[in-house]
Amino acid sequence: MAADACEALGLVLPPLSPHTVGALQAWLPPAASVANPVDMLATASADDYRCALPLLLDDPAIDGVLAIFVPPLVTSATDVAPAVAAGTRQASKPVLAAFLGVPGAAEVVAPIPCYEFPESAAHALAKVVAYGRWRATPIGTVPVLANVDAVRARTILDRATPSDEGWLPPLDAYALLDAFGIARVPTVALGSEADAVDAARRFGFPVVLKGTGPRLVHKTEARTVRVNLIDQDAVREAYRALDARRAEGVRQIVMQPMVAGGVEFLAGAVLDPTFGHVIVCGSGGTMVELLHDTVCRLHPLTDVSAREMIDGLRGAALLRGYRGAPAADESGLRDILLRVSALVETCPEIADLDLNPIIVTAAGVHAADVRVRVEISGTRPRPSPSAKSSPAAEKNAGRTA
Repeated sequence: MAADACEALGLVLPPLSPHTVGALQAWLPPAASVANPVDMLATASADDYRCALPLLLDDPAIDGVLAIFVPPLVTSATDVAPAVAAGTRQASKPVLAAFLGVPGAAEVVAPIPCYEFPESAAHALAKVVAYGRWRATPIGTVPVLANVDAVRARTILDRATPSDEGWLPPLDAYALLDAFGIARVPTVALGSEADAVDAARRFGFPVVLKGTGPRLVHKTEARTVRVNLIDQDAVREAYRALDARRAEGVRQIVMQPMVAGGVEFLAGAVLDPTFGHVIVCGSGGTMVELLHDTVCRLHPLTDVSAREMIDGLRGAALLRGYRGAPAADESGLRDILLRVSALVETCPEIADLDLNPIIVTAAGVHAADVRVRVEISGTRPRPSPSAKSSPAAEKNAGRTA
């Protein structure tokens, strides 16, 4: 059972060295198995455990040992448990134990972790191995980004007039993206039906109209997005329809050129009261809550952690040319993640930042919508930059949602 569980979890059971095999055969019964796993038979005594464990731990092919005891008729668990503890007292490798049907064995064999079933022990060891491998991977560096104007971003935020809930006006939010070089779809605010027609002529058809406001979190569900407007009449009709909904939360109407094709993703940040800013990436668009395909990392992102975030998404396959489709600009999406992390470093009072959708095509990447909420009462406490950028903090930051 233990061997099957280990194999299923990716743990290798290597053959023992000839020295270890010879040493075991020197005192075990001829019927005992000295392959891996080692079966000392039901007649195994406490002394057999005490002698076998140091030999196995000394074998250079072995990285860890799981000692299993199933109560037979001739051996007592009260003798074997202290023997297991004694035989591994000087161990520098992981040791686990599984005592089947022996209440109280965990207290006797402590500090060795003890499990009721061998599969549970195998699962625990597999998690430790995976964590160790992850800790050994390169941390990466926080890159120095071009086209970043931190002074401009601070000026925009300091002069902004957020809503009572802290949400920035759309054009201020888009201006923050511009200050940090985050590629976005061109956006203009409209004051009248005539403005809408003029803007559509400048952009070229088709265009998109959006009704925005602090309470309009999901514009598509609120039916305040009009897409693929192909002529002036369609623009006028869409503007009038959105303008009539001022009482329903539409504060401002904006226009963007229609972006066809591409894959939709999301990126953003949220300010956690304990850990500081958490950066988020995921499959975006209107399917966010349905797909639940998101990955999180603590700020600040490194080049390695930004790449790992995208690698952790099921939707990453769509970026890489799924079923014959052209590969999209994956590096551009990584760049946006890094710039979001840099933005919240400069503007720590940002409590929520949501870029959704980000349209990623073979030709480039553009954020089509942005929402930014700031803390009105001041910035929450955050971990110190030196602590958050340390290797241990970065390695402890990885969480998949």
